[in-house]
Amino acid sequence: MNGVIHNCTHSNEGDGNLGISENEMFLQIFKYTETLFSKIRPSKV
Repeated sequence: MNGVIHNCTHSNEGDGNLGISENEMFLQIFKYTETLFSKIRPSKV
């Protein structure tokens, strides 16, 4: 989960954040998590 959260909330440009709100960060995390689950399709959660 650290990789998901980091990539959704920080840029790799060195400024530390993407300049987005906390609400937008959570939306990006949830969207990426849903994308992973749709690709992996786990049988048990």
